[in-house]
Amino acid sequence: MYGVCLLALLCVTACMAQTKRGDRLMSDAEYKTFLDDVEAKLPSWEAALKRFDPAKSNMSYAVGDEFVKRRDLALRQIDWIRTWIQKERSHRRVSQEHALEGFMQGVFDEMEYILVVWAGPSVNVRLEDFGREMGRLIGKVRNDVIARIELLEKGSCP
Repeated sequence: MYGVCLLALLCVTACMAQTKRGDRLMSDAEYKTFLDDVEAKLPSWEAALKRFDPAKSNMSYAVGDEFVKRRDLALRQIDWIRTWIQKERSHRRVSQEHALEGFMQGVFDEMEYILVVWAGPSVNVRLEDFGREMGRLIGKVRNDVIARIELLEKGSCP
């Protein structure tokens, strides 16, 4: 159980560390590709979350209720990611990019909690599969947000 959490954390940390300080800022073309990549992954993240059904397990009502709340929050965050991607396509803003990063991290956190707390044999979802791809994407946008905020502080953000 703790090994899965550690693996996920290492994936996110490694992806963030791979980007050199000067390479953190994405060009508009790179950012468009990033948005396309995230948008392409959303259906698989959504499908994975929808496969989690506490009714198919022997968990208590209280645990199942907590599970459903977390699953539903992650699904709402996926909807918010879709909305923010459209906003970013029309006009790129640091605040929107920062919100997008937060929603992506939220989906990851809820999925991690669900898989660690309730990873029954009927679930055909592995956190390791999502941890790598989500960690890479979250790390990329996080690095860009940090670089843009640094430029804003200097008064030179593109």
